Amino acid sequence: MTGIPWFEQVIPFHYNHDEESKIIKKDLSEDSGIFLEAIDENSDELLGVLGMTVKEKRAYIRPWEPAVTPMGEKNGADRFLMERAISILRSMGVKEVKTTFKFINPTSPTTQRLIRLYRQYCEIESQSIQLLCDLDEGEIKYNNGNIEIRNGEEIPIERFTDISVRSFAHTREDREIHGLDGYTQDREQNLRLHKIIREGTFGISTPDCWKVALLDGEMAGAAICFIPQSDYHPPHGVLGELGVMPEFRRRGVGSALIRAIHETMIDHGCKYSYVGTPLKNTRAIRLYEKCGYRQVFYLYRFEWRL
Repeated sequence: MTGIPWFEQVIPFHYNHDEESKIIKKDLSEDSGIFLEAIDENSDELLGVLGMTVKEKRAYIRPWEPAVTPMGEKNGADRFLMERAISILRSMGVKEVKTTFKFINPTSPTTQRLIRLYRQYCEIESQSIQLLCDLDEGEIKYNNGNIEIRNGEEIPIERFTDISVRSFAHTREDREIHGLDGYTQDREQNLRLHKIIREGTFGISTPDCWKVALLDGEMAGAAICFIPQSDYHPPHGVLGELGVMPEFRRRGVGSALIRAIHETMIDHGCKYSYVGTPLKNTRAIRLYEKCGYRQVFYLYRFEWRL
């Protein structure tokens, strides 16, 4: 993480200490969850903790949990906590469990322990990489003067959806990369997501945060960003979607869209841009790195039905 102030100033995973503490206090003050402790019967020593929030019929495991002490790991406290939590969730009528696991080092003992534990239960696993760009570090260059970028107020939201589905679900290779993400494969889901972004649910997403690229007058790709409001991180934007339709790839469209999005983020006062993509989307990862991004996090998602 050397050279990236955002992460040098905080705990190097998921949230910084103050943000994590705030979320824990909020979760504990509500009745919409379960919070378990594993205690050694002989010594009264705390061996581990596990918290889950529950929304309707779905439960979400808190980041990096079950968290266990070395003695707790030796005694299998993590598995004990999971089994106990699942039993409680079933009694509550919960049907599905999900967790999002963000980490830097895939070989660390804690990371490996949690991945092994989740895989004992999960039915669906997706893996992605998160990348960060310092917006002060140079300008993105591309070599195609026939590319025109237009802002979102000129383009109906349905056209963004059309471009997105064609970009992420048209070819066999694209479906293999993005197939676990229903939002990229199904037009109705994608349109709903776009409307949620446009409404500002994830952060500011004004029309200038929505870009369409035209190549020789034809719509070739699109990019969407939003700007979260955070008390815990420097100002940053999230490149939530970047799609180039198959017939227009390798012609500078992706680079042109990223540059336009970066300019908009800077106009909104952002210092960094943040983006995620499936781990096996090597073509996109190379593009992002060419445009100044560095890999900072792995992000795995696990889910299963009870």
